[in-house]
Amino acid sequence: MSASTPGTGITLVAHASVLVDAGPVCVWTDPWLSGTAFNDSWDLLAPAVLPEGALDRVTHLWISHEHADHFHVATLRALPDELKGRVRVLLRAGDAAKLASALGRLGFADVCSIPHRGRVPLGDGVTAYSYEVGQMDTCLAVEHAGRVVVDVNDAELSDPDRRLLRADLGRCDVLLDQFSLAGYGGHPDRADRLAAQASRVLDTVVRDHEGLDAAVTVPIASYVYFCTEDNRYVNEHANRPSDVARVLADRGHTSVVLVPGERYEVGAEHDSSQALAWWDERYDALDDLPYRRVAPVPLADVEAGFDWRCDQLRTVLPELVVRRLGPVVAHLPDRDETIRFDVGRRTFERLEGRPPPDLTVDSQPLAFALGQPFGVQTLGVSARATVAPGNRSWRRHRIACAVAHSGLDLRLHRLACAGNRRLVRPRLRGGLTQVREQLRRNA
Repeated sequence: MSASTPGTGITLVAHASVLVDAGPVCVWTDPWLSGTAFNDSWDLLAPAVLPEGALDRVTHLWISHEHADHFHVATLRALPDELKGRVRVLLRAGDAAKLASALGRLGFADVCSIPHRGRVPLGDGVTAYSYEVGQMDTCLAVEHAGRVVVDVNDAELSDPDRRLLRADLGRCDVLLDQFSLAGYGGHPDRADRLAAQASRVLDTVVRDHEGLDAAVTVPIASYVYFCTEDNRYVNEHANRPSDVARVLADRGHTSVVLVPGERYEVGAEHDSSQALAWWDERYDALDDLPYRRVAPVPLADVEAGFDWRCDQLRTVLPELVVRRLGPVVAHLPDRDETIRFDVGRRTFERLEGRPPPDLTVDSQPLAFALGQPFGVQTLGVSARATVAPGNRSWRRHRIACAVAHSGLDLRLHRLACAGNRRLVRPRLRGGLTQVREQLRRNA
């Protein structure tokens, strides 16, 4: 596979990390070069390849959102100081303040936010467009010389989203899209649900391709594997790039599959046969990859995380809402212990015997879930817990923690505060359709 050279094209680096060349502008998306993500629960399926000289031509970084596989702190910290002082970092407006502060601490000097459905010039006739989906996910479009590259990434688009994107951008020359599993909700009937979930992701790729009228789809943002002993079961159901090529070809559509370091010249014919075979070899060898066996942590660590979460939720939610979350019974298999915690009543206790649990999870991921701002969401993304059928208490906790992490303050005396207005106002255009779609999905 050839290394990337300057010009107009798409180069896969790793996972969701690509180089988008548009004339003299080069946008590097979601840099992740090595290491793990999501509490050491995801790892790169294949090593990242940054072509020789690529850093010299990068003019912009794009951070789509703060998920650890997109805002990879270790990678960003390790980038050369010269690059940090030279490039402009592009962010979605929705959480720009939080990420800009973090980027400043990492040494990046120039940060620019793009409004929802807004554009910013990148120089030499190149523009960047941002479309926010839900609380966190974002699509990027790079427009240059009549060509449009759309990085949908891992955003879950609804049909109204696709129509708005199509209206704003016109036809899409290259669509970059996630193609496989990115977590699991914890239902006990794993095999059936994961197979159905993987199938739905492929259906979504087709709908994105057709809804955005894409000429070519390049699969990205799924080149990882679940790398702990308690989540490796997900890998059995992973979609492959060959699955993407098949479902698109069945509908008469075109895909381009790349290996790390390989470049696609936009608008040119591209033979993906070698890349498809290369990736199939990697997926065939999933069982041979390293998997982490995580040691139990003291119960005191879990309780410390619980204490932090009790305080954190009360900084953004009314006390009445916190009290309505209800107790959660959690079984910790690695410690062979069962606990019950109640955020509303601030109680944490070890239970005798083995009462039916609401949640089954090892001690370290539970301590992380309770004690980190994005911890509860990480538990779902990392697929390291099992939730009892029909359980509502843990679902309420997930929603509450997502709200707390979003930046919204739902306490009555803060509802009209400037921070809430700043988060909500840009989303009014097209936002109602997104809310309706999320409610439909979660029904």
